[in-house]
Amino acid sequence: MVAKAIRVDIYNDLGQGSITVHCSTLAVFGSRVLPYPKGFGFDFNPPVAGGLSCTFKLPGGAFHSFYIYRADRDKCVTCTWLVRAVGPCLQHSLGLVPKEDCYPWK
Repeated sequence: MVAKAIRVDIYNDLGQGSITVHCSTLAVFGSRVLPYPKGFGFDFNPPVAGGLSCTFKLPGGAFHSFYIYRADRDKCVTCTWLVRAVGPCLQHSLGLVPKEDCYPWK
């Protein structure tokens, strides 16, 4: 069975400044610099288990890594993430009600 392609969109939601994003298994994209409020997106075929890890460099030089997609956590086909100072937030809807799940940087 072939896994369905996943769309990941990442946006800078810091309010100001730029972030640098690099996703480990997407060497073809390299690093992206996203000034506020810009974003970028990509499609990929997820592995059966595991996920896709990205690193984020925030204004001031702080580095964080985060699994931007994890098969055991994320049920989205289009996963839209807003990167904030406290961590990334996954945007989705339950019917007509917008919802977000936020995760702290580790």
